[in-house]
Amino acid sequence: MRHVTFEPAQPLDTNGMPWIPTGPGKSFRPLRFAGDGWSELMRLEPGSTVALHRHTGDVHAFNMAGTREILGTGEQVGPGLPAAAPDRAGI
Repeated sequence: MRHVTFEPAQPLDTNGMPWIPTGPGKSFRPLRFAGDGWSELMRLEPGSTVALHRHTGDVHAFNMAGTREILGTGEQVGPGLPAAAPDRAGI
């Protein structure tokens, strides 16, 4: 029988974390940083925009509230919907 060990969970108190502003109408809370990437909780104020940009790896996003438009495709992503972008996609 193979012995399996698990690392203990390290839950984050995101409600107790401050929002870190990164630009007009945009802020984030860091969740995880590692050599292979990071995770963040991002908040965009209504009417704010994020300039067209590229990623160095895959992006997996989940809209918790509100609706956003994906630049370039015009796709509307609403609350409760995931959105994914492949490596190096312009978003």
